[in-house]
Amino acid sequence: MKEHFDEVCQRLDGATSGNMFGKPCYKRGKKAFVLFYQDEIVCKLIGEIREKALSIPESKLFNPKGKGKPMSNWVQIPADAQDQWAYFAEQAFLLNPTPQ
Repeated sequence: MKEHFDEVCQRLDGATSGNMFGKPCYKRGKKAFVLFYQDEIVCKLIGEIREKALSIPESKLFNPKGKGKPMSNWVQIPADAQDQWAYFAEQAFLLNPTPQ
């Protein structure tokens, strides 16, 4: 799974690898837009794209601590939907431009 995550993210021109919450992520500038967590991809999404991601069976809002309020713009997409990871990673990349 991690290899597929890296493959997907390395295709995004300008994305750099890093860490978020101690987990592998990719950033645009200094801002993370996607991360790898529990063999799943987590993407920072908004609007219709966020809703589309949440419509995938077993997808959910990201809640790294498992309690309290989840992160409302971060969607955890299951491994069963890895054929869609590239699409959502690209959308997260495009929706989160580098700060000027």
